[in-house]
Amino acid sequence: MKRSLVLMAAVCGLGTAAVPFALSWSLSLAVVAGNVIPGLLTAVLGGFGGWLPVGEEGEEAELLLEKLCSLLVVFGSWTMLSPFLLGFPLGPGVYLGTVVPGAVILGLALLNGYQGWRQYAE
Repeated sequence: MKRSLVLMAAVCGLGTAAVPFALSWSLSLAVVAGNVIPGLLTAVLGGFGGWLPVGEEGEEAELLLEKLCSLLVVFGSWTMLSPFLLGFPLGPGVYLGTVVPGAVILGLALLNGYQGWRQYAE
């Protein structure tokens, strides 16, 4: 599994958490639950996963990284779908600040999982 993909998801999560403040959205419970909390959790978990040990000593770290990627799939899916489920006013800022980063986080986590699966299959 590639730690660089997990770190890229962490950066994307940090951006997702910062978008409501950068675009001056009114901070409602839906915005906090759809952007800020999942974005910060993605950033923390991705940052943690990027610094896990590698090599023969890192077998437990590989298992932990697999679990982290599973959580990133959940957070990416939630971030991507939250505007529709929580009733955000759908404008271009919502798509660029929530849906697109959620899709990127989801794609990076799925790509990382696929690469890990191929590595174990060989």
